[in-house]
Amino acid sequence: MHCARLIPLKSTDNLVRAFIEIAPQRPDWDLVIVGDGPLRPVAESLVPASLKSRVIFTGFTTDQATTAAIERTCDVLVHPGYSEAWGVVLLEAAAAGMAIIASDVVGAASDFVFEGVNGFQVPPRDVPRLAAAMLKVSGDEASLARMKNESRRISLEFRQRADPVNGLRQALARAEVLKRT
Repeated sequence: MHCARLIPLKSTDNLVRAFIEIAPQRPDWDLVIVGDGPLRPVAESLVPASLKSRVIFTGFTTDQATTAAIERTCDVLVHPGYSEAWGVVLLEAAAAGMAIIASDVVGAASDFVFEGVNGFQVPPRDVPRLAAAMLKVSGDEASLARMKNESRRISLEFRQRADPVNGLRQALARAEVLKRT
């Protein structure tokens, strides 16, 4: 699954190229692209006729329930962008229990993608390395299941560390202690 606005910096075209490269080796895998944008026609034009049924463009959706349902039916999120300050889609994918492949320039990758644990980080614009990561993550069902479980664990740990309510409680407790001294 790829969930993004289809604009140059999201690198959807390179994802399609990588999928085309691995498709013969993964005949049971499809590519679901959730989103829309000015580069959709370009991405669609890259898909050869033999793979048209395996590359699904859902278009843009504002319905979070629809996006969540798609996430539950997919095993891997691929975010090959070459510029992304953080990338909340990685948090959503980890919470949904998806293995994750992301460019190493996506800010959230350092928080949510751990090499070989729950996915892989790849250099941006490197189609061969992206394809290799896609082959690795899709090659073994047991390994994929482990990566998906690790994503859930990583998401839970992150939410515990970054819980704003807990942070507020700690700040209030600390302020109360400071008042007493």
